[in-house]
Amino acid sequence: MAKQLVSPIERHIEKGVLAIAGLALLGVVAKYIVTSPNQIDLGSEVATPNNADELVARKADAVRDAISRATDTEETPEPLSDVFREALDAFESGGVSVDLPTAVPIGPEVPVIDKTPARVGERTLVDVAKLEPDKPVVTHGRSTLLLNPDAPAGSGAMPTNWATVSAVFNVREQMEKQQLQYGPKRDEVVFGPVQLERRARRTDGSWSDEDFERVNTWPAGSTGPVPPVVLTTEDGVWVADRTNRLVVERFFDALKTKERQLHLLRPLMPEFRDGDPWALPIITNQRDVVIMDCEYLFPGQPLEECTDNRYEEVESLTRDDTVDLDDTGPTNASLLEDGERAFQKARNNCDYEGALEVRNLAYEFEDDVTASRTERSKAKRLFDKAENLMADISRNICKPQGGRDDADTGAKERQKLPKQQLLAHDSRTGSLISGRTYQYRIRATIFNRLAGEPSTFADHRDSQVVFIEGPWSEPSDPVVVDPDTFTFVTSSDSKKENVSVEVYKWFEGVWVKQRAKCGVGEPVSVQKRHAVPSLEDPEGSDTPLIDFDASQTVVDIDFQRAHRARNRGSKRGGAGFDRLEPGCSVVFMDADGELHERFVTTDKAHPGKSVVAAKVYKPR
Repeated sequence: MAKQLVSPIERHIEKGVLAIAGLALLGVVAKYIVTSPNQIDLGSEVATPNNADELVARKADAVRDAISRATDTEETPEPLSDVFREALDAFESGGVSVDLPTAVPIGPEVPVIDKTPARVGERTLVDVAKLEPDKPVVTHGRSTLLLNPDAPAGSGAMPTNWATVSAVFNVREQMEKQQLQYGPKRDEVVFGPVQLERRARRTDGSWSDEDFERVNTWPAGSTGPVPPVVLTTEDGVWVADRTNRLVVERFFDALKTKERQLHLLRPLMPEFRDGDPWALPIITNQRDVVIMDCEYLFPGQPLEECTDNRYEEVESLTRDDTVDLDDTGPTNASLLEDGERAFQKARNNCDYEGALEVRNLAYEFEDDVTASRTERSKAKRLFDKAENLMADISRNICKPQGGRDDADTGAKERQKLPKQQLLAHDSRTGSLISGRTYQYRIRATIFNRLAGEPSTFADHRDSQVVFIEGPWSEPSDPVVVDPDTFTFVTSSDSKKENVSVEVYKWFEGVWVKQRAKCGVGEPVSVQKRHAVPSLEDPEGSDTPLIDFDASQTVVDIDFQRAHRARNRGSKRGGAGFDRLEPGCSVVFMDADGELHERFVTTDKAHPGKSVVAAKVYKPR
């Protein structure tokens, strides 16, 4: 067999591979068994997987302890140079005083930007405009009214002290406020009841806001029962009850009628029998108030043609005149308004039949017992205008004026007046006490045009407010109510230890007189019959039992009190005094606990005694 030729490398290659593998195995054993590759140096210590957590925790504790033991080292800043320090205060470096005058602006004034209208869901209750003037105007007196609101049947005379308070409301300003807060479609101003408060002067002569009390005004326009706004939640959102919202809408429709608004703004006083005549408080002039009335009485007529003045004769106001929300029948005022609109339409179209219907409507007021004098007067003028139009149509001289009929063309209503005067009466029996001094304040109320719409307000409770109350006016000038009782000591009797007192009392519109005998500790009071005008028959008289109570008590009588007697004097209306002589002195205590000293000789010559004595009623 022949020999094979093999090189030494080929003969020993396997041994070389085995040697290299053995060395690699020894390296791995040394690397991963004898020593560990997963370690780090932490200072002087080596961290391995077995002790790494312990070493890290120990190092963290050491750092925490070092922080807690550390102290703040305050560094002193390097001081600024004098030049740099002076540059920080320009006034000091320049030697200028810091008390400089206010700078005067130069250039044109910056225009005022209009307020942004409120958004739906962010609205609040609109502010009510302040009344003008700030201090209201007041007229007052004492009279007998031919209507008693407190009587069961709503009739009968009512002797009373009365006061009428008035101020002007800026309707245009209120409309602008509502446009911004409620939107342009809800800018119409609809009035609620006028509110009135009164306070009496204290016995020490001072006034206090705590003494203001609400006045139950009368006569006053009625709104009828004010419906509450009922809200419910649906999916967490406040909504108005649908049925309740219809009730609120019907209430608003009835409230905004021209007739009701006029009754709320300027209710008339009833007819007077005796005493002071009622007077309209004049702020501008009476003509302005007449034009304000015509805006509601005759909305279709030009204001310059307005001649109706319901303040010339104060007519009797009965309960039938009060508008009731539940009354669906037409009133005399609404019939006359319909007649005026029908006349305008007939005149524009030269419609003979339309003019005839207007004339017949006006003719029915002639014998209508429910119509007032003012309403009959308006009906008479309407009757005359309708007859004249019929005559013009018959003569063929009437020219049609097409396109001027507001009802047919949908023309806009006449622009509202910028201001309206408000009236409030304080005239109920016993409301104003004779001899006292009062002040009044007044405010307007406005119907909330977003009542029942909680989604429009930022606060849903604002939608439950039906009438928004305006700010109170300033207190009026003092109103002094004249006393309704006067007393004069006219004689004395030392033996019986009493005095004679003449008591003058205002009763049912006239002054009556009676004499009372009083001793120490006795009240000045006596009941006697006295002739007064008959309430049923103005030409006749009655003799009712009258309580002549002066609300005074005799606390002392001195029959020898030295004083100078008063006499009438030599001149007419003058007075003089005699020499010092003893006379009778009487000390009275009034209802407020105050003491008053009176002298017989002085009271007998008192000028006020002759004035009131001349007013005592004497039957015809």
